Amino acid sequence: MSCEYSVRVRGRLSPALLAALDPLRPAHPTETELRARVDDQAELQELLARLQDLGIELVGLQRIPAGPQRGSRGGPQR
Repeated sequence: MSCEYSVRVRGRLSPALLAALDPLRPAHPTETELRARVDDQAELQELLARLQDLGIELVGLQRIPAGPQRGSRGGPQR
């Protein structure tokens, strides 16, 4: 099951840097919070390594809680 993460970086990112960080995308056009859904820890580490390779300073990382799945009526998930 994939999880969504919020990645906060210092400074504003150019369109070229944003393209290099796909699937990360800006969560808000005026902030430096990027979000991506990743399938496992290896994929998350790959995204973080890309940030480092591009010289982008990481200032925060937060796992986004999963919302209710489509068709769910609030009952326990199996």
